[in-house]
Formats: sequence, C-alpha cells, structure tokens
Amino acid sequence: MARIAKKQLKEDKLLSTTAKISEFLNKYWGHIVGVIVAIAVVIAAIVLYGNYVTGRNEKVARSFNEAKDIFNKAEAALGIEEDAESVAGQYEESRTKFQAVSQKNGHRDTISKALFYSAKCSYRLGKYSEAISGFQSFANKYSKSMLAIHVQRAIGNCYEQLGGDENLRKAIQQYDIVLKAPETDATLEAVMDKGRC
Repeated sequence: MARIAKKQLKEDKLLSTTAKISEFLNKYWGHIVGVIVAIAVVIAAIVLYGNYVTGRNEKVARSFNEAKDIFNKAEAALGIEEDAESVAGQYEESRTKFQAVSQKNGHRDTISKALFYSAKCSYRLGKYSEAISGFQSFANKYSKSMLAIHVQRAIGNCYEQLGGDENLRKAIQQYDIVLKAPETDATLEAVMDKGRC
C-alpha cells in the first residue's frame, strides 16, 4: 500500500507541475513569443552588421591593393630610364586611389596605410607641402603606428626638399624627433639626414 501512495504522489506532483507549466505558458505566451522574436531580431541584426562590416573591409582592402599595385609599378619604374610623365601619371593615379581609400570606413590599418602612401605619392610627385600635410595628418591620427617614426622622417625629408633656412630648421627638428626613438633603420638614416641639413 505504501508503494501505491508514493507512486500516486509522484503522479499527482507530475500532474500539478504540468498544470502549472501549462497555466504559465497560457498566461505569458505572448511575452515569451515577444522575447524570442526580440532575441532573433538582435541576432539577425548582429549577423547582418558583421557581414556588412566584413564586406566593406574587403572592398576597401581591394581598393587599397589596386592603388598599391600602381604605386609599386611607379616605384619600380622610378630608377629606370622611362617616360617620366608615365611614372608621374602612375603616382598621381595611385595617390588619388589612396586618398579615396583613406576617406572610407574600413579596417584602421588599411586606412592608415592609405593615408601614408597618399602622402608618399605626393612626395614622389614633388608636391612637398601637400606631402607634409598628408604625413602630418597621419602623425596626428596614428601616432602609435609602427609607421609613425618613418612619417616623422618623411616630414623632415619634405622640409629638406623645400629648402631654405627656415625649412631646413624644420627638417632638423623632425630628424631630432626621429633620433629620440629606439634605434631602427629610420633613426640611423635620420642621423645622415640631419648631418646633410
């Protein structure tokens, strides 16, 4: 008889728990569905945004790589007896593409490199004031970048190319900034650059 009572108690407990769950679901069904829909919408939004950002970053990276290919061709042709106008055209084309990339939303590293190469193209084209502006913009935005020391040296090179006492003083100031950094190729070259000034 004791066995039946325990079995019956378990069945009663199961029935009452099932009844409570059923009552809870009936009472809060609309809220539960709303929460499930809200969670699904949030997950979908996160996935869509992730896909959008990934696609945007890939598009910006492709644009950067196209500009870099043109830049590399110009760099390779720079030392060769070739049509200077053609090389200048390549630098101008890559500069325009780098500027377009630097103004887009994409991966920070890609954008910073585009800004750097845009200024470098201006330097190669002999547009030293424009190059200083571009390099300075890079230095202001990406002071912690691995390229920052090269940018400071490049600014010095631009001032040096502009010539004149005032510009040479500014070049020396830039080289002094480079010389305060840990020793790299850029710091060693800055010693020679400063001596030349």
